[in-house]
Amino acid sequence: MNIIFTEMRTVTDAQVVMIESARFQGSEPFRGVFQVHDVDTCSHVDESTGKRLVLVRCCWENEPDHENAYFEIEWNDLVLNQCIGYDGEVVARMGFLY
Repeated sequence: MNIIFTEMRTVTDAQVVMIESARFQGSEPFRGVFQVHDVDTCSHVDESTGKRLVLVRCCWENEPDHENAYFEIEWNDLVLNQCIGYDGEVVARMGFLY
């Protein structure tokens, strides 16, 4: 399954992660810039699977947009590229390409 970004959001002075290779629920790899709450605490390793996960501020498909719209995506980069004070576009909504 492929992921499609259906909405972008412009942010100012935000904390973001820039991911070159990510997956969500077995999707094909995708890349993007995602807003996070705190670059220092947004990622972790799932002890049971060994997957590296990051909690991103993003809506899924038709979910209503709200300030607590977060979900985890798996990242496969060697290093999670993080930025504090980012100005620009981030992924605001994504879904599966059917």
